[in-house]
Amino acid sequence: MVKKVTKYSKIILNANEIQDELEKSLTISINGRPGPVWLDIPFDVQSKEISARNWNNVGKNNQFDGFNDDLQQT
Repeated sequence: MVKKVTKYSKIILNANEIQDELEKSLTISINGRPGPVWLDIPFDVQSKEISARNWNNVGKNNQFDGFNDDLQQT
């Protein structure tokens, strides 16, 4: 249903894919013509613990290079 109005949509069924998909969707949404993305993460997947990687490379190679600085300060 959301594929018609988003640049990218995905249902994440494996908790270990969350960070990869977040990075991918953020990059897709801000590169080229900015637009919405949709990630469907079921509650059981959201409630699992995972280890996170560094986000330093997210948002590189786009017109919003300052975005990473804002993301890391929060």
